[in-house]
Amino acid sequence: MLLGKVGLWELGAPFSQYSATGLFGTIKTAGFISTLVSEGDDIKTDVYTPVGGSSLYGEDLSNNVLIVGIESGGKIFNVPASYITNLYDGQTVYKYHYIAAKVGLLPEDYDMTEVANGLADTISQITGVDVNSNDIYTSVHDRGSVVMGDEEAAYAELKRLNDISNNTSTYTQLQNALLTIESLKKQNESLATAYDSAVNNKN
Repeated sequence: MLLGKVGLWELGAPFSQYSATGLFGTIKTAGFISTLVSEGDDIKTDVYTPVGGSSLYGEDLSNNVLIVGIESGGKIFNVPASYITNLYDGQTVYKYHYIAAKVGLLPEDYDMTEVANGLADTISQITGVDVNSNDIYTSVHDRGSVVMGDEEAAYAELKRLNDISNNTSTYTQLQNALLTIESLKKQNESLATAYDSAVNNKN
């Protein structure tokens, strides 16, 4: 991982103007040039012009190079990754990660499809790794099972459903927001239809 990495960064020309012996500091930012430009950053002026490297901008933009911000001596130096000769020295180990969660007591035939889909979406949003419901494994264990009579089970279900309706988790807020957006879309479509109808009748 680049962000937070500390080192003595050796710079190639023309960015070696910042320091012939390299910049000792911490990598604070990193972003692809096309993304930064699309966000309104003037990369040519801010990164290339100060070192007389304006002519390099076009090719680097075409190659969508990574722009790295190095904090050194209280300043931020923005340098294209291709001009930091030792940027990728060393190794980062990637391993498979797994999550296990004890859900608790639910009816034996409870359908976990929505849970699996929600978990997959949440994990993908947080980590940026593509996870789908096929990667989510669910199971039911007899250990710790509780047998309830119809009345007790009905009460337990009512309480569980009530807890869902009162849930203020981020996921629940997102689902409610999506429902609100969908409702507003339908209202907007109805208003637009009514407006068009009124205009046509007037004409």
